[in-house]
Amino acid sequence: MNTVPEPRQLGRLWLLLLLGLVLVVVLCAFVPAESKVGGACVLEPSARWTLAEIRPGSFESRAVDLAADRMIHYRLYQFDRSSFMDLQLPGLHEDDVVFGEEGQVVARISDSSLELALAEKKRELNEARAVLASLMGAAKAEEIDRAEVNRSLAEAELETCRERYRRQQSLFEDGITSRDDWEEARGDYRVKQLNLELAEAELMVLTTGARPEEIATARVAVQGLENELAALESMNEAQEIRCPVSGRLSLGGETGMIMSAAVLDSMVVRILLPQQLGAFPQVGQTYHAHVPGAGEVEGRVIRVDRRALQTGAGTYLTVLGLADNPHGILEEGMQGRAEIRCGKSNLLQCLAGDLLRGLGLAEGPADAVTPESAGEGGH
Repeated sequence: MNTVPEPRQLGRLWLLLLLGLVLVVVLCAFVPAESKVGGACVLEPSARWTLAEIRPGSFESRAVDLAADRMIHYRLYQFDRSSFMDLQLPGLHEDDVVFGEEGQVVARISDSSLELALAEKKRELNEARAVLASLMGAAKAEEIDRAEVNRSLAEAELETCRERYRRQQSLFEDGITSRDDWEEARGDYRVKQLNLELAEAELMVLTTGARPEEIATARVAVQGLENELAALESMNEAQEIRCPVSGRLSLGGETGMIMSAAVLDSMVVRILLPQQLGAFPQVGQTYHAHVPGAGEVEGRVIRVDRRALQTGAGTYLTVLGLADNPHGILEEGMQGRAEIRCGKSNLLQCLAGDLLRGLGLAEGPADAVTPESAGEGGH
C-alpha cells in the first residue's frame, strides 16, 4: 500500500496545521494573563543619616529619605583648630550595634576658646549685677516703686495743704481769724512738709543715694552682658550634634565618615530593570521579591527613577518599592530577585514578549547585572 501522501492530502495537512495555529493564537489573545517584569534587587534603609568630616574643622550632618528621594536634614559645622570632637556614646566601637533616638546627642565639639569666653562673660555679668545691686541698695523693685508712690502722695497732700495755709495766714494778718486757727493751719502744713521729707528720705535709702542716671546706666550694662552671654550659650548648644532620625548607629564607613544611622523599620527595595521595559512599571503596582536568607518580600512600588543607569551589562532604570521590616529580618545590603506585576494582559502578549527576549530581540530580566555592577555605572 502506498503510504506517501498525495500532494492534495499534504496540502490539507498543512492547512489544518495553519488553522490550528491561528486558532491557538486567537484563543491566546482572549486568555487573561498577568504581565510581569523582573530584575536584580538590593535592600536599603528607608532613611539614612551620616556625619562626615569634609575637610579639617568642617563636619557635614546630612539625612536623606531614600524612599521619597529628598533631603530631610542638613547642617554644616565649622570649628577652630583648637576644637575636638567627643562622642557621647560610651562603649561604641566599630561593629557595635547601638540604636539611637531622634534628637539624641551623639557627639559634642569641645572648644577651649569658647569655654573660656563663657566663663569670662559670666564673671563680667556677675560683677555688673553686683554693681547694680549696690546702687539700688539691694532693694527689690517693688519696694522702690512703693517708695516713689508714697513720695508722690506726700507731694500732692502738701500742695493741697499749701493753699489752706496761705489763706489762713492772710486771714490771720487781717485779724479775721484767731491765733488758734492760724497755729492749727501752720502745724498741719508743717506735718505735710515732714511727710514729704520722710518719703524722700526713704526713697533715698532704698537707692543708696545713687542718681537715677547711674542706675539706668548700670541696668543697660547688665542687659547687654545678658544678651552677650545668651549668644555664647546658643553657640555652645550648637556644638551638640544630634541624630535627626531614629535608627541603628555605626562608626566609620566611607572616607571621612565618622558616624551614620540607618532607619531599618522599613526598607527600600531597589530593583534594576532594562531601559526598554521602563514603560511597564508604575507607582502603586505590587512586587514580589525573593531574598536569600530572608525569604519572600512583598510590597508596592513607590517610585520609578527613569534616569539611565549605565553598566557593563547595558542601560538600566531603577524601580523602588517599600517593604515593612517590623522584626528586623531584612538587613541593609541583602540582594535577591524581584518581579513587578504590571497589570492584566493576555497570554498572547506575554508569550510574544518572552519569545522576543528568548531570541535576543528584546532584553530580558537583568540576569547579567548585579547591584555591585550597577553601582559602577552612573546616571
